[in-house]
Amino acid sequence: MDEFRKMALSFSETKELDHWGRPSFRVRGKIFSTLWPDQGLAMIKLSLVDQSVFNKLDPNIFYPVPGGWGRKGATFVQLKKLRKSMLKEILLKAWTQVAPKVSSKKTSTISKSNMDLIQKETDQILDRVRAVLMPLPGVTEGLSYGTAGFHVNKKFLARIKEDGETLVVRTSDRDIWMDADPSIFFITDHYLHYPAVLVRLTKVRQKDLQKLLLDAWQERSAVKSRTKKKGNYG
Repeated sequence: MDEFRKMALSFSETKELDHWGRPSFRVRGKIFSTLWPDQGLAMIKLSLVDQSVFNKLDPNIFYPVPGGWGRKGATFVQLKKLRKSMLKEILLKAWTQVAPKVSSKKTSTISKSNMDLIQKETDQILDRVRAVLMPLPGVTEGLSYGTAGFHVNKKFLARIKEDGETLVVRTSDRDIWMDADPSIFFITDHYLHYPAVLVRLTKVRQKDLQKLLLDAWQERSAVKSRTKKKGNYG
């Protein structure tokens, strides 16, 4: 929640004020976001177009506030599932909705420049993964826990972590990769009992990334094939 507060207050003329026992963020008295710290939830005021776009991306993360406010663009956002760079982009959109036109033009231009840079860097990192996975049969890209993820035949394959630089890959060979270079291939306690390895995309060589992803794809695709065979002969 501290990160959310820091982002919201970074926009010009923004003040934090109490709103029925909850922190709200306003520019010249107009609320563009309200925070529910105990629930990891925020109301962010979007245009109806932006609300619809984000809701279609992932309705479990973005959904209209019930009632009339929701029909005016008030949108609930599940913060724990959302990447920081995307959160800042959404807050910028909300701030721009209510900010005075003069200061909005000046500040949003600076913020938009920063956001474009962040997005460009993320896209460049993601393109390395896409280059390997997207040509493969059955692979699709979409949101997974609020970040870009990849599936093969609807089975999880990989996703970008919230930092935008770490890739989670579903593989049973993680020990092999971690032994090869633990500075690049590693896990955290969260993944200790799950067949996955984390990859530092800013350091991994493309040929190693390609081998890891191809092996992971073959492994996940084989699961589908074995299931079909079992059904045919059962």
